[in-house]
Amino acid sequence: MLRQVVGWGAPAIALVGLFAVQLVSGPVVGASATALIGAALTVVVGAAVGILAEAHGRAHPDFDAIRARFALTLWILPTLLVLAVGLVMVFLQGVDPLLVRTLPLVGAAFCGLAVRAQDREIAISDDAGGWPKLLLSLLTYVAAFTLFTMIYQTKQRSLVTATSMAVLAALLSLAMLRSAPAPRKRTLLYAGLIGLAAAEVTWALNYWVVLALVGGAVLLLLFYVLVGIAEGILAGELTRRLLIEYSSVGLIGFLLILSTGPWRP
Repeated sequence: MLRQVVGWGAPAIALVGLFAVQLVSGPVVGASATALIGAALTVVVGAAVGILAEAHGRAHPDFDAIRARFALTLWILPTLLVLAVGLVMVFLQGVDPLLVRTLPLVGAAFCGLAVRAQDREIAISDDAGGWPKLLLSLLTYVAAFTLFTMIYQTKQRSLVTATSMAVLAALLSLAMLRSAPAPRKRTLLYAGLIGLAAAEVTWALNYWVVLALVGGAVLLLLFYVLVGIAEGILAGELTRRLLIEYSSVGLIGFLLILSTGPWRP
């Protein structure tokens, strides 16, 4: 019973917290006080959601069997989904008001789906796959694209944007790779390498004058390809065919991004 209360508490807090973020966030002009308050509140709400999500997963009857791989990773996706939605509300106040009003509901729904999918992922961890893996992957890519785009559009110094990108990409990679049948240290190593690669590409993109959505799409494509290859390596299933497949997807995706205009602001 307590586990169910904790599980439902995560999306409930996300909903209430994001509505509070919406109330305190006014129109943003530079680094206004309301924007900073909204961003700080978003971080607090995300942390609370992450604590509940981690506690919910640890209370699962099958958690002990996968503790070595899943411990301290179940907070990542719910927290970053809340951060993504909250920061969109804080820094994109000029968009359609109707869209902004619905974002707390969207954030709570994403959080609830993530907690539910992680619960099923733990239950079938010996054969991780099926709809939980698919849903978690989709939600991870949504969080990645949103956060990558938000960071890139700030146009801050590479020390800020590249470092932020490295941390986010590493955390999201860890959430994706934790189900791989590999030692925790090896998974952490590959997640760190993906974060490092994302940081280096971000540093290069800072010298490329393109729309924020284009920069976010390029970073998401890089993240998708690197995570796919890392999953193959960790599972011992990386073949020449799989490597060519992901390389082709990366090249074709990059060309498609460039072909969609206008790609310059």
